[in-house]
Amino acid sequence: MPSDEQLPHILLGINAGSSSVKFALFTVPREAAPESRNATQILTAEVAGLTSPPAKFTFQSHLTSDSSINFKKKELDEGKINSHEDAFDHFISHLSSTEIPISDSLTKSVSTSDISHIFHRIVHGGPFQSGTHLSKKHIDTLTQLSDLAPLHNAVSLPLVQKTNDFPNPETSNIAFFDTSFHTTLPASSSTYLLSKEHTKNNSIRKYGFHGLSYAYTLHLVSQYLDKPEDKCNIIALHLGSGCSACAIKDGKSIDTSMGLTPLQGLPGATRSGDLDPSAVFHMVSKASNVSYKVAGAEGITVSVAEKVLNKESGWKGVTGESNFAVIVERALKYEKEGKEEDETFKLVLDVVVERIVGYVARYYVRLGGKVDALVFAGGIGEKADVLRKRVVEGVECLGFQIDGEKNEEADVDGDDKVVEIGGGNKDEKRVLVVKTDETYQMARELCSHEKFWNPQDE
Repeated sequence: MPSDEQLPHILLGINAGSSSVKFALFTVPREAAPESRNATQILTAEVAGLTSPPAKFTFQSHLTSDSSINFKKKELDEGKINSHEDAFDHFISHLSSTEIPISDSLTKSVSTSDISHIFHRIVHGGPFQSGTHLSKKHIDTLTQLSDLAPLHNAVSLPLVQKTNDFPNPETSNIAFFDTSFHTTLPASSSTYLLSKEHTKNNSIRKYGFHGLSYAYTLHLVSQYLDKPEDKCNIIALHLGSGCSACAIKDGKSIDTSMGLTPLQGLPGATRSGDLDPSAVFHMVSKASNVSYKVAGAEGITVSVAEKVLNKESGWKGVTGESNFAVIVERALKYEKEGKEEDETFKLVLDVVVERIVGYVARYYVRLGGKVDALVFAGGIGEKADVLRKRVVEGVECLGFQIDGEKNEEADVDGDDKVVEIGGGNKDEKRVLVVKTDETYQMARELCSHEKFWNPQDE
C-alpha cells in the first residue's frame, strides 16, 4: 500500500438539491506545480428521492466498467435515508468499504483521512465574490442568506455544517457560488429601483445564478473558438429544470435573466419566471403567510407565494408534466393532429421559445451586435433540438442560422463537449451546443487558486 505522500490529493465535490445529493471524486497529483495543477474526475454518485422514499443510490467509477463496483438506482432501505446528512453518511460508508480505481495503477477504498478537500456548490453567495474556505464566520453568513434564498441555500447548509466537522481536521472545506460569476454586473443591470429603505442596504438587487455553468461554458467556447476568454462575446443559455440567459462581454457577465433569486427571468419546470408582481396578490389569498417548511432544512419556512411561484408553476404547473421532452412531444403531436388535450403543451412550448428569443434579442443589443456565438447548455439545451431550432429561427433576423441536420444530430455526451449547429460559415455568428459541468468547474477553480492549497494566503 502506498504511503500518503504517494497518494494523489483526493477532492470530494458535493452538489445538494432539494431532494437529492450528487457527489464527485477527483484526484490531483501531489507533485503537481501550482501552474500545472489539474483535476481528474474518477467517480460520480448520487442519492436521489430523499423526499419520496425509498431513496435510490447510483455509483459510477470513471476508470472501470466493472459491474461489481458500478450500479444504477439501487433502492436503499426505506426509512433509513431521509435527509441530506443521511445521504452523505451512506456515500462515505460505501466509499470507505469499496475498492475503486484511483489511477491506472492504484485501486483502494477511500477513507475520510484520504480526502484533502471537500467543496460545495452553493446557489446564493450574497457578498462572496469568489469561492471561499468555510470558516464558522462564513457559515454564519451563509445561514443568514437563507432569508434571501430559502428554497435554494437551505438544503446545502446541513451538509456544509456536517463537513465542517469532518473527522480529518486537515481536510479543507470550501464553498463555490452560482452568484460569483455575476459579480461583474454593472449597477445598471443589478439595481432594482426601490427605495433604500426597502433594499436593506442594497442586499435586494440582482445577483444572477447558474454562474458555475456559465464559467465552464465560457471556458469551453473560448477553447473551441481559439479565442482568449477575455475577448469572447457570447449569449449563453442554461436551459434545464431551471432556465436562464446570460450576456457575456469580454469574458464577463454584463447581464443575466435571474435576479435576487432564481425565480426572475425565464420560466422553468416549476418556476413561473417573469410576471407582474401584483399577480401574486390576485392569485394567492394571504400570499405573505408563512406556511411552507423547506424540505431538508430545519426551521426554514417560506411564504405561500414563494412556494407557488417556485414549486407549483412553470410547465409542470400548467401541464402537470415536468419532463420537457414530453412537453415537446405533445406540442408536436398537437401541431400534427390538433387534439385538444395536447393544446396546452403547444402553448407552453410557444411561451418558452418566445421568452428565450426575447432575452437573446435583448442581450444581442446589450452586446452591440458583436456576438461570437449563441450557446445552448444544460439538460434541455443539450437535448431539445426542436427548442434550439425554434429559438434560432426566432432570432434569424439578427444573423443567426441553424443547420437542421447538424442540430438533430448534435451530441455532447461523447468526446465532443462543444458541437456546432449553425448554418452559416465560421466567419459569421456561431450557434453552439455545450456540455456544461458545474462540479468540474468547481474543481478547476479549486486547482487554479493557491489560497485553497495554502489557507494562510486567503
